[in-house]
Amino acid sequence: MGFSQFIQDNDLKSLTLTLMVFFCSLGVLQSAENGSSAMKIEKAIAEIESEVIDLTSVQVLLQCKEFLSFRKGLTEVEAGEIVHLIHQKKLTGVQSQIGLYAIARLPEEIYWKVTKPLLSAKTESAILEDVLSCPFPYGPAYANAYKSQSVKSELRGVQIETSLSARNRESIQRILSGAAAETYRKFLKNPEDFGYSKDLFKP
Repeated sequence: MGFSQFIQDNDLKSLTLTLMVFFCSLGVLQSAENGSSAMKIEKAIAEIESEVIDLTSVQVLLQCKEFLSFRKGLTEVEAGEIVHLIHQKKLTGVQSQIGLYAIARLPEEIYWKVTKPLLSAKTESAILEDVLSCPFPYGPAYANAYKSQSVKSELRGVQIETSLSARNRESIQRILSGAAAETYRKFLKNPEDFGYSKDLFKP
């Protein structure tokens, strides 16, 4: 091997090592950033939880300034992090509801995309029910999913899981048949018929 070839080989090895260190460091930084973001989300949801007594009434959250502010600024990436926290069982039942109700305000296609990891009989039945059909003032959830062939396929896959609860199975059937969408349309037209004021869930 000539001297010039030796130099070139060593330069290549040095460059390769430098790139490996760079991308490794980038991954560590990205992981730390994601972890920090998840912690901020957990803290925000916990603070909202401390402001509300319970979630038996829709008005509780929709009249909570902290929730409205959190929901308004929520991004798709942050919504995905909330779903990840729920999937990893790092949020309580009430905190999961708060997170899902905030996500429900996103455009439907994005909502379906980010909540897809929770479409499983392995998800706690009460949480899956909120994923499929949260209270209408928060958003349509999966009500209009019957229009999407890919989402319908996902839902049918969940529907045949033997461990799925009867309640979840019924909710999926209402979505697939279009009945949930029809109910949501009626809600949008006359929310008073469902016990809600028109002004309750305005931006």
